[in-house]
Amino acid sequence: MACIGWGPALVLWPLGVVLAVLPRLRVLGVAALTCALTMIGMAQLESAARALTISGELQYGEAIIYGQAARLLHGEPLYQPLDRMPFTVTAYTPVYYWLGAVLRLLFGDGFGPGRVVSVLAGIAATLMVGHMVAQQTASRWAGIFALLLFLGLGMPWVAARPDLFFPRDVVHSFLTNLVADMPIASPWMAFYKEDVLGVAFALAAIVVLQRSGERASVVAAGVLAALAILTKQTLIAPAVAGTLWLLLRDHRQAVIYASVVGGLVGGVALGLEATTGAFIANTVQANVNPMQLDVFATTFAVLLRFQAGPIVLAAIAAVRLLRDRGDADRLLVLYWLATMLPLLGLFKAGANHNHWTEFAASTAILATIGLWRTVSGADLPRLRSLVPIVVLGATLLGVMPLFGSPARMQPGWPRPDPAEIEEQHELVERVRRAPGMVLAAQLDLVALADRPIVLEPYIYNILELEGRWDSRPLARSICDRQVGLLIFEHPLEDGSGSYHGYAFWPGPVLAALQDTMVLHEEVGRAYVYVPRPTGSRADEPAQFCPS
Repeated sequence: MACIGWGPALVLWPLGVVLAVLPRLRVLGVAALTCALTMIGMAQLESAARALTISGELQYGEAIIYGQAARLLHGEPLYQPLDRMPFTVTAYTPVYYWLGAVLRLLFGDGFGPGRVVSVLAGIAATLMVGHMVAQQTASRWAGIFALLLFLGLGMPWVAARPDLFFPRDVVHSFLTNLVADMPIASPWMAFYKEDVLGVAFALAAIVVLQRSGERASVVAAGVLAALAILTKQTLIAPAVAGTLWLLLRDHRQAVIYASVVGGLVGGVALGLEATTGAFIANTVQANVNPMQLDVFATTFAVLLRFQAGPIVLAAIAAVRLLRDRGDADRLLVLYWLATMLPLLGLFKAGANHNHWTEFAASTAILATIGLWRTVSGADLPRLRSLVPIVVLGATLLGVMPLFGSPARMQPGWPRPDPAEIEEQHELVERVRRAPGMVLAAQLDLVALADRPIVLEPYIYNILELEGRWDSRPLARSICDRQVGLLIFEHPLEDGSGSYHGYAFWPGPVLAALQDTMVLHEEVGRAYVYVPRPTGSRADEPAQFCPS
């Protein structure tokens, strides 16, 4: 100490302490990230379990899928022409609808059975993410970290903030959504929707492709990749990545794989188009929603909020894995790149974060592989070994405030209120008994009453504004008093709300309803309207219907 003096010693001593504890800092950092992700994952699972007890719709689209699956039970075609009643779009390929019909036959009415399938598919998807990482890193702990990363950040628990949508200043919208508080809801795997089941099929295809080079595995993986596309048509990543990967290994196996995928998907699509004449119109044409930069500003901000850190680590890992030229590593990188293709959906009006669920799964895989190979390296008493931990930690710090406090880290859905359950049953029975057509803002009331959803108002308003549908014939039917019951979520005179800049209801339809319907009563948060007595509006000018 006398040789170097007290001044330098005061600097070198803490530096020496830091260098001495760096290996432990890596361990502590990964442990802290794991604890945080475990808490989020537990809240996710508890929230998903709570969602199973809710009888009504939790996410827009559940009732539409449920009602369209019921067509199969009534002997009707699943895909029907878009220019005649009922005016709803069967937006997805058929597997989840088929499954929904089977579940209803086996277990009865309600969203519960379909939600159970979604939750189980979500759990299966997280386990497959963990399995692939454990296989690539030879570390069970790495696999556990990867599945927690996907479970915690890959299926966000936040609901949309309608008040944030469409300040037309794109930069302001992006920045606000990047940092704003959002109400806690439930992870996407809790919904009666097709997304997570399709992602589970997609991940299963990659798992099977990794297992061996045998023809049977290639065929099985092709079947699973086809099921992913037949569950949701945008889940093409395993088909694309698998074909490219096999082309680099064995052209004959690539042909087999592509033939299995193309044969199954093409056969089902051609069969449904030939028998219904409406498959392509529903699954392709009606899904071409307007693409808008201000929509992307909101949806991409949520993506970055949950995935910025994992994306950075995945990109670094992808470069390293391609440089190492490992065969299985190359498949994972190709799969990650292919999962970026559906991100174009973030520009679509009506988009939500389900568009990046598969991308989040593949990102969790590469990010964890990169993290593990960095922090477990033998050359790592270096500060740069902490960089991946800091990057992921920054993302978690941006996400945790959405909970507000540990006390808020609770399931998003309250326990069922007996009074609300009774009100819903009353409304469903009223819809079931109502004469004529029934229109509703709460589409689950119509679907659960086993009546056709006459109008899916939001998407059909978009179709009308694009000149692809004319609402006036339906509006004239309303003027002719063919609607026997209307259930709205707010007073009819307040008009229609909007989402992503588009009104929920077509203008002529709303005007005709305002002309012909009168408030009968309020049941809970629902406004129940019945036909206005003839001649009772003589002192008020009609908006659409002739006087």
